[in-house]
Amino acid sequence: MTLAVDGGRAIEVHATVVGKAERTAGGDIAFDARAHRIDIGPTRHAVDVPVVIRGDARPDVGAEVVASGTAVRADAGRRAVLVVRASRALRTVAPPHGAVAVAADLGHALARATDGLPEPAAGLIPGLAVGDTGGVSAELDAAMKAGSLSHLTAVSGANCAIVVGLAFGAAALCGARRWVRVLAGMLALAGFVLLVTPEPSVVRAAAMAAIAMLGVLLGRAGAGMALLSSAVAASLVGDPWLSGSIGFALSVVATGRRCCYWPDRSPTDSRGTCRGRWLSGSRCRWPRSWPAARC
Repeated sequence: MTLAVDGGRAIEVHATVVGKAERTAGGDIAFDARAHRIDIGPTRHAVDVPVVIRGDARPDVGAEVVASGTAVRADAGRRAVLVVRASRALRTVAPPHGAVAVAADLGHALARATDGLPEPAAGLIPGLAVGDTGGVSAELDAAMKAGSLSHLTAVSGANCAIVVGLAFGAAALCGARRWVRVLAGMLALAGFVLLVTPEPSVVRAAAMAAIAMLGVLLGRAGAGMALLSSAVAASLVGDPWLSGSIGFALSVVATGRRCCYWPDRSPTDSRGTCRGRWLSGSRCRWPRSWPAARC
């Protein structure tokens, strides 16, 4: 089905928000959505296509919204097929529900917890913790980009490692068995990904963490590059559009560089296998020297 949306025709898009709202270079707010109905004049069209909606509102992921404005076709090779520019205020017709609603409430609670703090700390704390840049002003966002500091509010592997590590540690302190520790880490990781929304860097980091925890469960340590390759393959099979994401590619390259050029500084035995009691429950053998294990 082909819709006549070019030429500045007024349309109304009914969609479900599936991505976190972010400020664009032009100063407006954009987010990914899944359109299920597009109205052009008196005609209603039932669709199921990914779109990008630009406006001035930050709806929660999972909310049902209605955007009235104009649309243009997205560039070839992009996930979205339309870019909708809302000329009027975005209407939220239904809030998120289920687990997505819980994640949205947690995000709002964190933002409220920073009320009363001096700026720019009040806006930066949610961004550093869960990637919520709603409180970051346009001036601060421009200054961070000029200073190459915008990555500080982007959720990546470091955030996932902290969350998984805390869950592992808490389970270990309780004397839990290995599979319970892995389960605790997986549940914490799934909840964190739901909270921050599955962005490309988060998907890569979460996939690597999941495969690493599977290796711990099986009692086998995996090489960094092997884990990265498995994570990338699993991510691309699950979402082929990640292949065109610059953020995903940069995240993979950065992780690959660490695997190939950084020596392994963890306690290992002569075969390079980590046997830390905290992870696998077996005795850790400390070598006389640190092996420079590289991919």
